[in-house]
Amino acid sequence: MASKRYKGKDCAYCGAIGASRAPDHVIAREFFLERDRGNLPQVPACDPCNNMKSALEHYATAVLMAGTNHSDGDLYRKTKVAPRIRRNRKYQEELGLYDPPVWINIRGVTQQMHIIKIDSDKINALMALIVRGLYFFHFARPLSTTFRPDISIFHTHHEPVMLHGLSKFFPDDAPRVKGNLGRGGFVYEGIQSPAHEALTLWRMIWHGGIRLHGDNSPPDGVEAFWGVTRPTPEALAALVQAGG
Repeated sequence: MASKRYKGKDCAYCGAIGASRAPDHVIAREFFLERDRGNLPQVPACDPCNNMKSALEHYATAVLMAGTNHSDGDLYRKTKVAPRIRRNRKYQEELGLYDPPVWINIRGVTQQMHIIKIDSDKINALMALIVRGLYFFHFARPLSTTFRPDISIFHTHHEPVMLHGLSKFFPDDAPRVKGNLGRGGFVYEGIQSPAHEALTLWRMIWHGGIRLHGDNSPPDGVEAFWGVTRPTPEALAALVQAGG
């Protein structure tokens, strides 16, 4: 039975007033081994958001953990990834498991690898919901409906340039929150801008840094997901006008 503390609250994901029916784990339990599921962040969620997020998580647990760099990576692949993919022919085809290997240069070494195809729209949609959930968990309110999370992927080498460009909004003394879930299964840090409580920046690393490869990716892959909760164009125009 769902805890009463999560019923009738504002939904952490869509902000619907008093619409929550049950708690939702911001980072799904399936992303972690059973022994590492303690103290996972929970937030109130309405049924439509809960169902939508669950479908995205079902996909992402297979895709993201296939490329895990966690210290227990082999155990994850053996006990969680392989069984899920093995019994789902649709996943096998979507992920390109029947495609021939391709040649890839990694850190100066050219080698054949099987590439897992990732639906970036699904992953980005899930990450946006996670950002909303983390915002609620740490700041005890849904993200303003006039703000929305934008998700990007940056290699660690490129992060300093990106952070320098945002330093005006996120100075060194801005409020910060952080967490390490599942012994490195999901590590994050959030920064709240002094300019507006809904303007936040999040850095999120899955399973030690999932390595992604593509036409625009650096040779040694991409490691960090970033999310910034920025105002919608209409809200930005209103803020500019209010500021004179």
